[in-house]
Amino acid sequence: MRLAARPGIMPGMQKQVTAWGAQLVIVCALLFLPRVSAAQATPARGAPTTTPAAKTPAAKTPAAKTPVAKSAPQAKAGVPSKAATPAKPTPTPPTSVDTIEPIIDPNREASRVMFEGGVKAYKDRRYDEAIELFQRANQIKPSAAFSFNIGIAYQDAGEIPQALRYFRDYLRQDPGAADRAEVSERIRQLEAKLQVTGLQQLTVLTDPTGAAILVDGEAVGASPWTGELKPGNHKLAVKLQGYRIEERSIDLPADRAIDVPITLTYGTEAPKVEAKPAALPKLHLPPVAWYRDVRPVTWGVLGVGVAALGVAVMCDLSRGSAQAAAHDEPRNDVRAELLDTVETRRTWADAFLLLGLGMTATSGVLMFADVAEQRHLRRQGEESAWAFGCGSRSCSLRYAGTF
Repeated sequence: MRLAARPGIMPGMQKQVTAWGAQLVIVCALLFLPRVSAAQATPARGAPTTTPAAKTPAAKTPAAKTPVAKSAPQAKAGVPSKAATPAKPTPTPPTSVDTIEPIIDPNREASRVMFEGGVKAYKDRRYDEAIELFQRANQIKPSAAFSFNIGIAYQDAGEIPQALRYFRDYLRQDPGAADRAEVSERIRQLEAKLQVTGLQQLTVLTDPTGAAILVDGEAVGASPWTGELKPGNHKLAVKLQGYRIEERSIDLPADRAIDVPITLTYGTEAPKVEAKPAALPKLHLPPVAWYRDVRPVTWGVLGVGVAALGVAVMCDLSRGSAQAAAHDEPRNDVRAELLDTVETRRTWADAFLLLGLGMTATSGVLMFADVAEQRHLRRQGEESAWAFGCGSRSCSLRYAGTF
């Protein structure tokens, strides 16, 4: 028996088989391609790779290396700039994934912690605390940026000398700073404000450091030293054990601060010894009576005083005689004349008495001065005589005595 095939059955089966084949190809591709990619992405041992390096602590750069100086215009508002956020430099890839080891710098981490605390205190306008934290961070990990940060804090706190000091120190440590022009302008403004107070800033730098600084003969501190002085000429001396003493004469201008760099020379100078003349022999003079020390003028004053007292006594005696005669005189006209004579003689007696007392007292004072002066000269004369001596540069001949 012959069966007739149904039309349309074979084409439908072909389409289904084709669909199954396509799905099988897709599944195989999804299973095979990840393995091929993983095999290509896996490096050979010893080959460099950058993926693990990002986990190494070397990528943590202390924030102190990015100074607030970049945000100087915002400093007055009390908001530090975003430049205070630590930058992440490109890490150096290790030679092998097996050689990666954590590298921790305690000083850098401690400095970063101090710096971040200082930035927070600065934002809160706690300038004293911010300055202390910046200084401690600088001691742990020195950086020129810390000097700028401290200067900004001092300036906002109104401390002109300290702000000027740290801005100048910032440019001294980093002469090629990108913000040098801006910081120089800040320095000029602070110098002008300091000039109004009648002072100006001076910095003494020595090599080596730690030398004693003397200004106009007074010790002011150790180098490096910064202080405020009146403009004009000053004598500067620098002393350090084992080095020669350096002396300078400086002229501090009124409108700008200056630096005085001094390089000390190793070695000591022999002390300067001035040869003194030979000691003078003492002369022992015989004692002199006190009245011989009185000048003739003093004796004359005393004589005038004594004479005036004598005249006063004579006038008083004659007054007494005239008064007795007037008492016994019966005639009125003669008695009146005698009474007038009594009054006249009384007046003269009083005048000469005052003159005599005054001259006598004056002569006493002069006599005391004469005796004291002569005794002083005599004591000098006992220590004086002819003396001859030679020093390192000259000879001298001297005589002293009483003339």
